[in-house]
Amino acid sequence: MEALCKRYAEAPLYILVDILDQTYAQHMLPPVSSFTINSLIKRKLAKDFAPNDIKAAIKIGRAQKARKDWIYMFASIHNVPPFSEWLETVLEFPNPFAGIYMLPLEAELMVRDLDKVSEGQKRNKTAEWKMLITHNRVGGIRQIILRNYKLVLTRINQPVGDSTPEVMAGNIEQDLLSTIEFIRRVGFDEKEGLDLFIISSAEIKSNLDLSRINAAGIFLLTPQEVAMRLRLGGAAEEGDRYGDVVLAANFAGKRRHILRLDTAYSIKLKQLYAMEHAAKAALGLFFLFALLTSTYLIGNYISFSKDLRVAEQEKKESSKKLKQLKQEEQSFPVDVNQILDTMYLHDRLVEGATGVLDLLTKFSAAKTDAILVTGIEAKTADFIVDKKGESKLSVTFSASMENTGKNIEQTLELTDAMMKQINSAFADYDVKYANLPGKSSINTQIGKIPDNKNATTFSVTIEEKKHNADKPAIPAPAVKSQEKNQESPQ
Repeated sequence: MEALCKRYAEAPLYILVDILDQTYAQHMLPPVSSFTINSLIKRKLAKDFAPNDIKAAIKIGRAQKARKDWIYMFASIHNVPPFSEWLETVLEFPNPFAGIYMLPLEAELMVRDLDKVSEGQKRNKTAEWKMLITHNRVGGIRQIILRNYKLVLTRINQPVGDSTPEVMAGNIEQDLLSTIEFIRRVGFDEKEGLDLFIISSAEIKSNLDLSRINAAGIFLLTPQEVAMRLRLGGAAEEGDRYGDVVLAANFAGKRRHILRLDTAYSIKLKQLYAMEHAAKAALGLFFLFALLTSTYLIGNYISFSKDLRVAEQEKKESSKKLKQLKQEEQSFPVDVNQILDTMYLHDRLVEGATGVLDLLTKFSAAKTDAILVTGIEAKTADFIVDKKGESKLSVTFSASMENTGKNIEQTLELTDAMMKQINSAFADYDVKYANLPGKSSINTQIGKIPDNKNATTFSVTIEEKKHNADKPAIPAPAVKSQEKNQESPQ
């Protein structure tokens, strides 16, 4: 065994116990909460068993009547020689220790498997009671009684004297009848059904007489037949006589077990294994994160290098093209900036909606007919540059008006009405007045009130609020306009 453990040092070690020095006791506990029941179990384990015992408890269920008490099975192993010596030897092996398990409890898994694959003439699939009898080399004849697949009773009998197949078969029959009589006292009713599984050698099997047993299903199996039905490979051969090997093989093939027991030392080992597993998991996550980060950075570097090469190539092409354009510019007969200024001025004065003539026409149409305006003149037309470096058209109109009101108040009201009409016509422009009689405003400088003989000259400055987005934002040269439009009173 020591050589096998060294050869397979990573394989976990399980101890499956089937000895006389084990105890089972079913107890009812008060119907406390699921959080409190654990503390009750710990106190009862400490009270009912010796300090050196290896002990644990497993829930069977809850009572269906009265207070619905908790039902628990308490199990213990007396940690005395020869078992304690075996345990110390196993714990010294380098293999991970996977715990101590008790055969009567873990047999539930085998009974479930046998129940699924077995067939019989009197098969009752709803049988609540199951009995497994197995002839083991180590313990002897083991009886395991389950109700709804939960352990109710277990017994072990070690034959003495003559061990011929006939005698062994008679012992099994007698123990079986005694056990059935006993479980009737703890609630067994034949109407609930009983399935019987017996694992023994072929010689004992042929000598069993179970005609007095009233069971829903009786299944007599050799170790090899169990291995074949449960697909345990070569766990048992044709001449094998004991059930220990197939019980252990079926246990080893399960990922889930019923109840693990530990000593104080094995609990520390379990905690150590958990810490090592967590450390390995953290280390694995770290390497995975490092790998993903490296992959991401490498991918970004490759992408950045590619973009950088493309940008450098575009820069070279742009520099080459710019150099070519500068060479072509030197061959032009006139300055390129002057050509651009001229083109811009042409667009703004001729094609654009803000030309001087357009504004003059718009201003002429906006004046009121109640005020006699004898003449309108576009005094100045400049392109001004704002703080953002954009050029905007600014036109100042000069006009002469005569008083046509009956009195001063009426003249002021008519003048104010004309200002409102002009402001409405040039809502998208900044409009400023100078020397215009009327009510004072932020963009008006008050002038004198005209009399009936003399005309008063006032000025109106109209300026773009913002540059037209469809035109290039470059400064344009200043332009003067002396266009004059004389109108007669209407």
